Amino acid sequence: MAFKIYFNKKTRHPSISLSGKDKEKWENLEMTHNPSGDNKYIDIVCITPKGPSKSYVRKYVRKDRHRVKGKLHKNTKLDYNSESKVKNYLKEHNKKR
Repeated sequence: MAFKIYFNKKTRHPSISLSGKDKEKWENLEMTHNPSGDNKYIDIVCITPKGPSKSYVRKYVRKDRHRVKGKLHKNTKLDYNSESKVKNYLKEHNKKR
């Protein structure tokens, strides 16, 4: 499963999309370059045309309306190890429910 990265109009940051087109709410994970707390973020590596860059994903699944979803970042992708970290977090997050 390759995650797609979209711009979130509400938070003004890129977000990793989790839900498909058929859902009422857009589920996403917020990304940032400067984390603000301890143990609330997952370290990831994004691959862009300029080269790899270190980013952070917030450990919180946002549920926004679909009109909050902005443009797709076409050339930005997650590293394979980063993708597995996000998948592991989602597995643990869904166990708690």
